[in-house]
Amino acid sequence: MSSQLAGPGISSGPAGGARRGRRRRWLWLVVPLAVIGVLVAVVIPAGQRAIDVLSGRQVEREIERIKAQGEPVTIRDIIPPPVPDDQNAAVLYQKAFAYLPQSGFDDNLRAFLSRDPVEEAKASRQSVKADLAMCAPAIRFLEEASRRPACRFPVQWEKGFDVTFPHLPKVGNAVCLLAARALLSAEHGDPQSALEDIATILRIADHVAAEPSITAQLVRWSCQSIALNSLNRCMHASPLSPADCESLHAPLSAVDETRSFVRAMQAQRATWVSVYSRMRAGGAWWRDTVILNLDEPIALRAWGRQVALSRRPFSDAKEGLDALCREARELPRYAAVSKLIFPCFARASASRDRAMARIGLAQWGLALRVYQVKMGRYPDSLDEVRNVVGWKLPGDVFSGKDLVYRREGRGYLLYSIGENFRDDVGMDNESWQRQWKPGKPWLPKDKRPDDIIWRMPR
Repeated sequence: MSSQLAGPGISSGPAGGARRGRRRRWLWLVVPLAVIGVLVAVVIPAGQRAIDVLSGRQVEREIERIKAQGEPVTIRDIIPPPVPDDQNAAVLYQKAFAYLPQSGFDDNLRAFLSRDPVEEAKASRQSVKADLAMCAPAIRFLEEASRRPACRFPVQWEKGFDVTFPHLPKVGNAVCLLAARALLSAEHGDPQSALEDIATILRIADHVAAEPSITAQLVRWSCQSIALNSLNRCMHASPLSPADCESLHAPLSAVDETRSFVRAMQAQRATWVSVYSRMRAGGAWWRDTVILNLDEPIALRAWGRQVALSRRPFSDAKEGLDALCREARELPRYAAVSKLIFPCFARASASRDRAMARIGLAQWGLALRVYQVKMGRYPDSLDEVRNVVGWKLPGDVFSGKDLVYRREGRGYLLYSIGENFRDDVGMDNESWQRQWKPGKPWLPKDKRPDDIIWRMPR
């Protein structure tokens, strides 16, 4: 009976049970492998294609949005237009650089330009005069170049992230030379010549700003800082007339720090887009994965936020920039490229506003001198200056209020509260470091005094 139930050709004995067990084990092995094969051959490629399509559409939408705003999206878009040699200031700057010391100036000239009174007192005027005499041809070329309408150095923009700016350190040396000559002129009672050199530095800074890079903007702000620190010291040494003050107030009022900074940020984004394009074109393993396609939309959205924040004052943008920096550190693993090298330019935004604060301090310093000449004394408040001088004068870009002003003896102290948004009673970071002594706590940078100051002793 039992053999009939087993069916023909099937043994119900021990041998048949063993065969059935082998078949079951074979099925348990083959079926999962078949399912995996189907997933690999059909489902995963289909999912990858779907992700490619969806993320590709996100990238396209972001790129189209950028284009619709008239902003650059490729390296080609950021390359400055050619400039004829007879209008190009860079041609003359290069000639000026040939007369500058290749290793930069010695410590004596830098001490002469120092804001530290002790260091400045150690500087030899004779040595500074010797440097100026040696570089007289350079100064002539710098003056002529600064008056040209455009400037385009031979920068290889097509290199993207690998681009270099070998001319920018030379610009810094040239500006130091002009600042030193301005100070010597003021010490010899020639404020007009001093103002001409300071105006030349400011024009050079504007030429540098024409290059759409964050590096160029930082150099511009450094040049402006040197010029305006020199102006403050020149006014100590040789009082200016109201006409002198007005002649410099006009170009200072026309300075626009934000426009070139935003353009540089847009150029950085275009350079970033080129990174993804080069990876895809390079045939790297990225092409065969979904990582780039998932990563690029994240980077483009983050860059969109960063460019938008660069248009706002640092005081308004700080919270958003801090959030963006935190998010950049916490990106998901598949955002491999962004997580590795996405830059956050919060410090650059703060530096831009520090430059704006210095411009504002210089404008007020000139206005206060005009008030002093007209009224025979310095005012008790800044409102008095507005009423007498009649210039349009800025507030503190960091506080959104007036700059802090107080009388000191026969002179005054004027300052911005700086990027820590704290009134440090007129103490800046450099002064704090000079006054620090062993045994006192060394404060981290964000805890140190950080006011931006303009002082007149009389």
